[in-house]
Amino acid sequence: MLKTKLGDIELDGVFTNGSGANDDSLEKLLQIAGSRAGFVTTKTSTFLPRAGNPGPRFYTLRNTTINSMGLPNPGYKKMAEIIRELKTKTKKPVFASMSGFDAHEAGEMAKALSAADVLELNLSCPNLHGKSQIIYDPEATDEVLKVVKKSTDRKIAVKVAPFLDSDAQLEFCGIAKKRGVDLIIAINTLGNAMYVDADREKIMLKPKWGGIGGEAIRMVGWGNVRRYYEYFKGSIPIVGCGGIFTGKDAFAYALAGASAFACASALYTPEGVNAFARMEKELEEELKKHNYSSLAEAVGKAKEF
Repeated sequence: MLKTKLGDIELDGVFTNGSGANDDSLEKLLQIAGSRAGFVTTKTSTFLPRAGNPGPRFYTLRNTTINSMGLPNPGYKKMAEIIRELKTKTKKPVFASMSGFDAHEAGEMAKALSAADVLELNLSCPNLHGKSQIIYDPEATDEVLKVVKKSTDRKIAVKVAPFLDSDAQLEFCGIAKKRGVDLIIAINTLGNAMYVDADREKIMLKPKWGGIGGEAIRMVGWGNVRRYYEYFKGSIPIVGCGGIFTGKDAFAYALAGASAFACASALYTPEGVNAFARMEKELEEELKKHNYSSLAEAVGKAKEF
């Protein structure tokens, strides 16, 4: 069995669920806790309950997904109750994913969700139509992080968007360093996408636009993770996310610089949370094949020309 560390958080397992994948109830979170996941991530909660966008709002095309879920969730107060109950039933660290639409909301939510071990600030959901992603606004990002840090003594992780502009990513890195972010989770889905079925001549999501996940964004994930790894030089641990279906996919994320791995699209397959045990075994085989005695030895070891 593989273990890893995210700073001073020791994990008996190297995988988790990417927020949004079958994690919006106590029952589903307990399934994740009972698997080989090293930690448990909740559904992103918002200040008020949300029904999300109208359906159809999710499609899988082989190993690629597109969704416009719109953050359906029971609201942060209900999620806080679920987390408190979850903590009585598992010793695994719990990451509470949250998305305040402004700094005030984020601060209030951080206080209530501090029953979790880590607060994951989802600043990068692309499916809230009419609301820009906070992560792309440096001033708003800085303000949210400042307020949240004052509102909780928990560790802070940021779920980041797929930066397609390296200068914008580096600007975020500077803010994260200044505000004492503890963890980076990279990457979220790639927004402004559309699935057009040419045979039916139809846009296949009711909200039209959605975020791409799965295999299609894997190389963007590797690239973003590597830039974080080079910037922070190991001072901020990285959880790799985006298109992880096998242990080999995770191994590539480790070589890029990730110390743990989040899976979302893979959990929508019939295998469900059992994928964690399979991928862990595959990752162990990859590490052995490449002469690494631990996952930590492989982190950031991608060779360069």
